[in-house]
Amino acid sequence: MTDRKTSVGQWITLCLSIALILAVKLMPPPAGLTAAGFQILGILGVALMLFLSWGTGWPSIFILALMMTVPGLSVSAVTRATFGNNTVVFLLLCFMLAACLINSGVARRIAIWFLTNKLSRKSPWLTVFMYFAAVYVLDFVLSAAVCIMILLPILLSIFESVELDRDRHIQLSSMLLLGTVVVAQLANGANPISHAVTTQGFSLFESYTGQAMDFFGFCAVATPVSIIGAVTVYLLLRFVWRPNVSPLCSIDYDTLAASCSPMSKREKWSVFFYGMCVLLWLLPGLSSYLMPSVAPFFAKINNCLPPLAALFLMNFIRADGKPVLAWEEAVKGINWPTFMFIASIMGFGSFMGNSEIGLPQWMSSVMSPLFDGVSPLMFLLAMVTIVNLLTNFCSNAVALSVVFAVAMPLCMTVYSGALSPMLTAIFITSSSQNGWATAPATPTAAVAYASGWADQRLILRWGLIIMLVQTAVCFAVGLPLANVLL
Repeated sequence: MTDRKTSVGQWITLCLSIALILAVKLMPPPAGLTAAGFQILGILGVALMLFLSWGTGWPSIFILALMMTVPGLSVSAVTRATFGNNTVVFLLLCFMLAACLINSGVARRIAIWFLTNKLSRKSPWLTVFMYFAAVYVLDFVLSAAVCIMILLPILLSIFESVELDRDRHIQLSSMLLLGTVVVAQLANGANPISHAVTTQGFSLFESYTGQAMDFFGFCAVATPVSIIGAVTVYLLLRFVWRPNVSPLCSIDYDTLAASCSPMSKREKWSVFFYGMCVLLWLLPGLSSYLMPSVAPFFAKINNCLPPLAALFLMNFIRADGKPVLAWEEAVKGINWPTFMFIASIMGFGSFMGNSEIGLPQWMSSVMSPLFDGVSPLMFLLAMVTIVNLLTNFCSNAVALSVVFAVAMPLCMTVYSGALSPMLTAIFITSSSQNGWATAPATPTAAVAYASGWADQRLILRWGLIIMLVQTAVCFAVGLPLANVLL
C-alpha cells in the first residue's frame, strides 16, 4: 500500500490557516470582543479548514497547541478543558466498555440473530427490515464507526452469496448501504453511549449554559425521534424507492445462523455488565419521574463511575478460562484519533461559552439583528436545518460546534424564556448525526460507500430526501415530547 500524496489544495489550506492565525494575533479585535475571544474565533476557523482538508489526525494536536497561546489561557487551563473534561473521560471509558461486546462476539451474534430469525425468513422486505433492526440495536449502544466493521462484511457476504450483479442490482445495493448508514446515524443520535458527537453535544451544552444535560431527558426525547425516524426511512425505501429485492430470496439463512456457536459465559457476562451500565446511566433522570424520594441519591452517580466499575470487575472475573474483558483488550478498543479530535472540540466549547472571554455576548450582539422578529420555532427550524445540511457535507462534529456557537448564545439572550436551551441543544445534537448523503459526512458513510456497491448519485439524492423527512419527524415527534418532559 502506498501513502496517499498530499495535494496542492491541502498545502494551500495550511498556508491560509497559518496566515489566519497570524492575522488574529496581530490585528486588533472587533469592537466589543476581547483579544482572547478574537483569537479563539480565529483558531475555530483554522480548525474548520484543517479538519476538512487534512482530517482530524495531527490537526487536533495543532489546535490544542494554538489554544495554549491565547492570552489568559494557560497550558493547565487548556488541559483541564480538553483532556480533563468529564465528557472526554466518559467517552474514553465508553470506548473501553464497548470492547466487551465486540471482543466476546455478542455484537456479531446480535446481527446474525436478527438476520436469521423466523420473521426475517418470511420475505425479502422483512429480511431488510430485520437487518435494519440489527443495525439500530447495535448502533444504539456502540459507535457507528465500529459497527460498520461488523455489519459491512456480513452485508457484502450476502451480496456475494446471492450472486448480486453490481450493475443490474445497483439500486438494491445502494439502498441497503444508504439504509445501513442512515439507521446507524439515527441510533447514534439517540443517546451518548459510546457516541462521540452526541457526547460532544452534552459537553457543549454544559459549557454554554453551566447546566449539565440530563441523560434521561435527552434519551426520552431523542430516542423516540430516532426510532420513529428509522421506521419512517424503512417505509420510504419500501414504498417510494422500491428497488427490486427478489435476489434476497436466495439468502442461505441456515449457513448464516450456523456461523455462530452457542452463547458463551463470557458473552453473557459482557451483556450483564453493559446492561448494568446503561441502567445506572438512566437511573438519575428516570428516578426523578418514578421514585422522586430516592432521586437525590441516584443523582450522585457520575456517568464515569458505572463503566469504570464494570471495567475493573470484568478484568478480574474469569469466564471460559479468560477474563471477561482484560484491561489490555479494553485499552485496544479506544479510538485514539477520535479521542484526540473530541478533546480539541471540547476546548472550543469550554472557551466559546466562557463569559470572561466574551464570545457569547459578542455573538449575541452581532447575530441578534439577523433574527429580529423571527419566531422561536422558526429560529429552531433554521438551526436544525443548517446543522443537517452542514453535517451531510462535512464532519458532523464540526457542524455541531459551528451551529452551537450561533444557536446557544442567541437562545439564552434573544430567545430567553421563549425557547428552552436544553430543547435546542437536544435537537441540534441529535440532528448533527444525520450525516449520510455523502462519503465525507461521517466515517461510517466513507467506509460503506467505498465498498464499490454504491451509486453516489442515488446516495446523494435519496440521502437528502431522507434528511428532509427526518427533520419533519424531529419536530413532529420531538416537540410534543419536549413540552411534556423538559
